[in-house]
Parts: sequence; C-alpha cells; structure tokens
Amino acid sequence: MLDWLNAFLQHHQSLIGLVIFLIVFFDCIALLGLAIPGNTMVVIASAVAGSYNYPLWKVIILGILGGWLGDIVSYGIGYKLKKRVYQLSFVKKNPKWINSADNYLKHYGIMGLVLGRFVSPLRSNMSMMVGIFHYPVVTFLIVTLMASSLWTITFVVPSWLTGVAFSFPVDEQFWMTLIYVVAILAIFIAISVYGCLKQKSWVTAYMSLASLVLLLLLYLFLPNLNTLDQGVLAIVQTIQEKPLEKVAHFITELGGYKVQFVISAVLCFLLLFMKQIKPLCFFAFTMLATATIGWILKESIARVRPFGMSDVVQTFSFPSGHTSASFAFFVSIGVLAGLGRPPKQRLMWLSIAFLPAFLIGLSRIYLNMHWLTDVIAGALLAVGISMFVLTWVEFHKKMQPLPMKCWKILLPITLIVLICGAVLSLRAL
Repeated sequence: MLDWLNAFLQHHQSLIGLVIFLIVFFDCIALLGLAIPGNTMVVIASAVAGSYNYPLWKVIILGILGGWLGDIVSYGIGYKLKKRVYQLSFVKKNPKWINSADNYLKHYGIMGLVLGRFVSPLRSNMSMMVGIFHYPVVTFLIVTLMASSLWTITFVVPSWLTGVAFSFPVDEQFWMTLIYVVAILAIFIAISVYGCLKQKSWVTAYMSLASLVLLLLLYLFLPNLNTLDQGVLAIVQTIQEKPLEKVAHFITELGGYKVQFVISAVLCFLLLFMKQIKPLCFFAFTMLATATIGWILKESIARVRPFGMSDVVQTFSFPSGHTSASFAFFVSIGVLAGLGRPPKQRLMWLSIAFLPAFLIGLSRIYLNMHWLTDVIAGALLAVGISMFVLTWVEFHKKMQPLPMKCWKILLPITLIVLICGAVLSLRAL
C-alpha cells in the first residue's frame, strides 16, 4: 500500500492535498482507522508534497481539517450508537482497543483527546468514546481541533521539510553532518526514555549531564557544523511563504522575553499563593538559571546571526534565547504534570510539553533569526538546567503531585497569558 501511495502521488501531484486530507480523515474514523497505517502514510504523502514544493500551509490546513472532521464523524457514531458499539462483532473480536480508549478517557477526561491523538490505536476511537459518554459538543470541538492541529504539525512539518531537503541541491557533507547530529541526539533521547520507563534513579542526573556535555561539544564543533547551518538556511529561504510567516511570528512570540517573563512571574505567584513551595523552587530556579546562563553564553561566544538579521536584532545568536526560555518553561510544566504518575504517563506528559517548545524553536529557524545549531543549543541548555534543578530539588525527597484544583487554575491562566502576551508583542512589532 505504501509503495503504491508513493507512486500514485508522484504521478498525480495535483491531488497531493486531497490525498493527505483523506488519509487523515479516514485514519481518525472510529474503528476504520485501526486498519490504516495513518502515521506512515501521512509522513510519505507530506514528504512527496515537500519534494514537489506543494505549499506547506495547504498541507497543514488540509491535515487539520481532515483530522477534525474525522473526529466529528467518530463523535457522531459514538453519540448515535452509544453502548451498542460494544456489541459490534469487530469490537468483540478486538476488545482491547475499545477498552483502552474507554479507560484512557475515564482517567484523563476530554483532554485525553490531545494525548490519545499521538497513540495510534487510541486516535481512531477516542472521539467515539467521547460521543458515547455525551461530552459537551462545543468543548469537544475545541479540544479536538487543538489535538488535530498539534498532531498534524508534529507529523507533517518535519516530513515536508525532509522532502524539500531531498529535492534541494545540497552537497554530501550536509547529509553526513545531519546524520551524525541526528544520530547523537537520538542516542541521548533513547537512553533518557529507557531511564524514565524503567524508573532509574540516575535518569535526571544523566539527562542534565549529557545535555550540558552535548552543548559543550556543539560549541567546540561549530566550525565543522557550518555546512549544516548554511544548508538548512538555504532550504528554509526557498520555502518561505507569506501565510506561514504570520503564523511563525505568532509562535515565535510565545517564546519572547517579555511573554516568558510575565508568564513566569504569574506562575510563580500562583504557586506561592497555593503554597506549593517545592514546585515553585523547581520552576523559578529553572527559568532564572536558564535565562542567566543563556545570556552569559550569548555574550561570551558572540556568534553573529544569519545574514541580515544582525542589522534587525541587536543581540548575538548562540544559543537561541527564545528556544531555551520556551524549553525551560514547557519542560518544567511537563515535569510538574507528570508528578506521581506511572512512568509511561510521565513520559507522555513530558513529550506533549516538548511540542510547543519545538514549534517555537522551528519558528526561529523559519524566520531566519537563528541557525539550526543555535536552536539545538537552546534546547540542550534548558533541558540540562531543568534536569539539574530537578535532581537538586528532589535530592532528599520527591516532589508531591500538584492537586487537581491547582491545575484548574494554572492551566487556563497560563494559556490566557501566553496568547495575550504573544498578540500584544506582535502588535508592537
């Protein structure tokens, strides 16, 4: 099926957008999606779209709409059939998929739609379960639109960029350097994931030390990574589009200094007001240390930004301040959200928290504000410091989970401040 899909798209380039829409749509239909390798098909279709320079913004919009409408249909199936779903012959033969979605929804509530979107067996059934339990339609539409957007951007954008890179005339050294960098980061992530899942006592210390060592190596080998930086910059400059530039500006402002300062101050005040002292220390020291050390590194290394940006932004480039601030913030939130949960759930919350930080880092590259290595350095700095502070705070005693009433206050206020801050920052540009 996958080979046929690749061949079909290469011979029918005008249908790429429609095919991506249909793949995501059917992948999100209740029960039917279990028979479709949706993730792989979307990755292939997006890569083909990038290789033929099919507009990225169209691919993203069609992917989001396909997933959103698929979820709506699944919700309708669950709402109409109710408990009769459990009596279907297919469900009786494969009860684990429905049961897992049922348990997942009961545990996480409707926000499980966001988390379950990234788990293939759950993606096609979660919306149906929401319909069975008659969750409010308006709330469902908002949450599933957010889930569809996050999932589409996560899978489509890297795949599309890979397709563009393969069609772009870059030399062999670019690919070799990229492979080395990706391989090293993949090994670091794999060991971290293993340590988290196995609940190893050394995992936070390892993540801290390994991140800071990789940051040092990145700095030492910067001259050797110039080909990679230049190649990525050249590729990005050929694919920039006006509709996406506006979106990228909004995303990048979420990691801006003013927004991060205000949201950090608000969050610290709320944690203090709720008498959550250990979480307050962890969050405050992580943000403060990341900002301070990041500024010192910038001024000490004094790396010039990509061409023309040094005339617009009067600061240095390495590491990316927006990236380090956003990773420090969202990783801290992910750590706090995972407190007291089983290993897989902690890892899942941390992975979800990485997504907005990853998008902010990607926006810095897309807007030519930073080199690729600047963004990687910013992420490594934030992860290294946050894990160091976590190790220190929990040295004698583990942090206790935040009460649910705290999250009901923290999350809405955090979201409102982030969006308002980004909008005001954009208007000031």
